[in-house]
Amino acid sequence: IILQWGNSLFTFSSAGVLSNTVTFPIAFTAQVYAVLPSLVSNTPNSFNSSYGSLSLSSFVFYCSSNGATGTLDNTWFAVGR
Repeated sequence: IILQWGNSLFTFSSAGVLSNTVTFPIAFTAQVYAVLPSLVSNTPNSFNSSYGSLSLSSFVFYCSSNGATGTLDNTWFAVGR
């Protein structure tokens, strides 16, 4: 089992969806069991996070805003082997 974590910055100036490609510090060799994107915000119900395009070496971290602005330092956690 390999456990990995990190962060991804998003800066919003208006409503919309932003994405960052995150490269795992160590590529998984066989399978990614889960990626857990975590939203860190002082403004509840203003931002959402998700992920897509998952591979053994990376994933795309998405963050959306309903109009709130600012910079978010979101974290993620991944489990695999």
